Amino acid sequence: MRDVVFVHRLEVACRVGVSEAERRVPRRLLLDLEAQVDCRPAAATDDVAFAVDYAALADTARQVAGEKEYRLLESLAEALISRIFSRFPQVRSVRVRASKRAAVAGARAVGVELQRQREEPK
Repeated sequence: MRDVVFVHRLEVACRVGVSEAERRVPRRLLLDLEAQVDCRPAAATDDVAFAVDYAALADTARQVAGEKEYRLLESLAEALISRIFSRFPQVRSVRVRASKRAAVAGARAVGVELQRQREEPK
């Protein structure tokens, strides 16, 4: 079973870049979020209380992107994954793709894609 709740091509503003000059002005990023969950409880009850709300996923991404500066997209993606796991306990794994435009001449976009599994308590 692979049930996924997703938000694709979410535009967020984020101060990100290696140099201080890059971080001076928020840059527009595109995020793709995929959260693996068991959708059966939500589907069986037709109750949003049993679902991962994709609007809440998007709000979480906007929050994480806007709350501080990041030197690397990797740091932003890792922070977002951590926040998703803490805010949505039913999420088993998360994939985050973060991309920015006009960072490399000749490339439409560059970015990173991180995927993490929730660690089981020991």
